[in-house]
Amino acid sequence: MAVYGDLFFLINFSMDFLCFYLSCLILHRSFPYGRALLSSVIGGVYSVLALFISVNSVISFPIDATVLILMCIIVYMNRKTTLWQMAKCVGVYFLASALLGGVMTALFSLFNGIDEFAEGFGIQDGIEVWIFALLALVSSGITLGGGRALRSSSVQKDAVVRIKSDRGESSFKALVDSGNLAREPISGR
Repeated sequence: MAVYGDLFFLINFSMDFLCFYLSCLILHRSFPYGRALLSSVIGGVYSVLALFISVNSVISFPIDATVLILMCIIVYMNRKTTLWQMAKCVGVYFLASALLGGVMTALFSLFNGIDEFAEGFGIQDGIEVWIFALLALVSSGITLGGGRALRSSSVQKDAVVRIKSDRGESSFKALVDSGNLAREPISGR
């Protein structure tokens, strides 16, 4: 099977950029376009170089992890970023990348599994560029929607608190974090 370096670079660059964009949305971080472009170029160049450099998996894994961390440092690091926040950013980026790649692989396998459907879209030995773009769009929607659904189901952002006493009743708005159930321990209210 022939692999075209320019197309391989473009695919990896696009996927890296999309994953950085999705992970910034999920993490509620501003998206640094310039740094994301630089990191995506590094990821695309590395993916093409990896085609030509043959090493065993024992050596390949640490190199892959180092490039991944370097790319994330370029995008997410600033003066306020702690080590824990950086680890969280790397983890979210990795999961977005794995989910997006997994969804695209599943969709591509589905398209290839249905012969008539695949022939109608021109899929024979490989994937057409426009089909890749469509799969990337659908996959990013699924990944982003899943991230938002998980985030919104696990966190109640605000609550109204009412306190009754001999002096009267007071109410105010309060923020609730994910570890606080906002319940009175004896009655459970």
